[in-house]
Amino acid sequence: MAGHEASRMPSRQPETPPAPLTPAWLRAHFAPLPFPARMSALARYARTLTPHAYETLHRALDAGDSDERHTALFLAVVRRDLDRVTEALDDPLLGRRARSAAVRLPLPEQALEQLALSDIRATRHDTFRLLRLSRRHTLADRILPQIHERHGARDAAALLPACSTRTARAWLHRIDPPLGVLNSLARTAPRAVAEHVAAQYERCPRHEAYRFTGQYRAVASLAAQRDQHAALLLLERAPDLLTPRGVLSALRRPGEALTVLRAAKPGTHWDTTWRTELDALRDHGDSDTALGALLVDPDERG
Repeated sequence: MAGHEASRMPSRQPETPPAPLTPAWLRAHFAPLPFPARMSALARYARTLTPHAYETLHRALDAGDSDERHTALFLAVVRRDLDRVTEALDDPLLGRRARSAAVRLPLPEQALEQLALSDIRATRHDTFRLLRLSRRHTLADRILPQIHERHGARDAAALLPACSTRTARAWLHRIDPPLGVLNSLARTAPRAVAEHVAAQYERCPRHEAYRFTGQYRAVASLAAQRDQHAALLLLERAPDLLTPRGVLSALRRPGEALTVLRAAKPGTHWDTTWRTELDALRDHGDSDTALGALLVDPDERG
């Protein structure tokens, strides 16, 4: 009887393993791994594939769901499949990751130019960031006039940090970028930013000087800390915009800084309050030979 009942029990058939080079096969082999280990293992696997095997797997993944399509893009990036990554640049699902990958891949400039001129604002600005991070200054310089003509000064300002220093200097006065853009430019084109804010400071009406100084002091001093010549320019033309750290940058060139201080007219900022800034530097422990040479009575400055 027991044997009869056992014969009626359905036998469990062994599961058929998924076929190689399919999304199911990838899931079975890589999904159990933690994310960092999974991506590292996928990258190693992608590099071992023959061209034919890669094409077969990529085609199957790209026809799948969103996760599978992202995996297909990942394989393309790892194998430096520039054609596939370029195709994904404006894909609604894959575009952002493809543009991030383009920072370190030599994709065709024509494709990047089309993206930068896109009618979709988010795509344009994402591409501006890509151009800046990948230092494609020549391309950014070339398309800046078109961006300005098609999309206005705000978009042109957003592209400016991706441009060369020469172009930034030439366009700053034309588009008057917001503080966020100036902060980016202070790192890449500090002298241009120093010239721009100094010119604005000189044109600023006296009754607005306090507000202007509070608004632009941080970006001016950032430019000064990045470039000693920018610091000297601000020291001469817009000293109120310098923080103690910005002043210290100018003092790294003590002879030129001393020339500026000696040329200050009576009643100006540096004739009346410059010692306050220098004392602040000394309190921060930044005193050095140049600072010691300048920390003298105003009557002794010659």
